[in-house]
Amino acid sequence: VQPEGTEPYEARMPLWEHLQELRSSLVKSIIAIALALVVTYNFSDRIMLFLERPIIDILPAEQAHLVYTGIADKFMVYLKVSLISACFLAWPIIIYQLWSFVRPALYTQERKFALPFILMGTFAFFTGLAFAYYIVIPYGYKFLIEFGSKLPNTEWPMITLTEGTVSSNIFSMLAAMASLMPRVERGWRKPGESGFTLTP
Repeated sequence: VQPEGTEPYEARMPLWEHLQELRSSLVKSIIAIALALVVTYNFSDRIMLFLERPIIDILPAEQAHLVYTGIADKFMVYLKVSLISACFLAWPIIIYQLWSFVRPALYTQERKFALPFILMGTFAFFTGLAFAYYIVIPYGYKFLIEFGSKLPNTEWPMITLTEGTVSSNIFSMLAAMASLMPRVERGWRKPGESGFTLTP
């Protein structure tokens, strides 16, 4: 049933056109991530120091360093961190491409929520990142390190670059995605209730 006071959906596109739209959105998102990767890799040293800070601040002074155990480990960690950071940097473009893909399926009155959806989605994403970095990760690392250091004379933690940086990035990404779930849940309604309703 068409909601009162709205225009009907756009004419249904064939499956092939939907796939073309999806491919276009994916290609644009990948290009945005690739361009962002150039930027983040150039600042990879600063990003690494930023990601290492929560765990370095918790470690005792004589252990305040991270190690790598393979000849290529450091390069791979820098590359992974730069790539994940590039996804963060390109997030506004990614969410805009997501909106562009679902837009044809919306009523005219629902499309007016495009800007609030993108802005609030971006705000929620970066709020989740900040929450993870400043609260979840420090307290989580503190608990794990203190738990693993109950016998300081016989047990010493040896934390690798991957554990100290890539894990922080992954935890931050998960927290950021989790912060988006309420907005997604509000956006997608059961078809039997009120159709597809996107709310700011």
